Amino acid sequence: SYESRAVGRIWIIGGTAESAVLAKALAHSQIQCIVSVTTEAARSLYPNVAPLQVWVGRLNFINLNEFLYQHQI
Repeated sequence: SYESRAVGRIWIIGGTAESAVLAKALAHSQIQCIVSVTTEAARSLYPNVAPLQVWVGRLNFINLNEFLYQHQI
């Protein structure tokens, strides 16, 4: 089945009110997701709940592949 093949989590490129609403809805549904934001201030938009992880930093061509691999996206 599709569910048995599904690996990883959803990645939200965050920092906006809309992404926070989406992240909260996914977390409420117990769907694993990671939100990337560029500042600590943006982190405060997101709840501190188990299925949701917030990553703070800047992604570029060099570290993007490592980020995707590490977080199983």
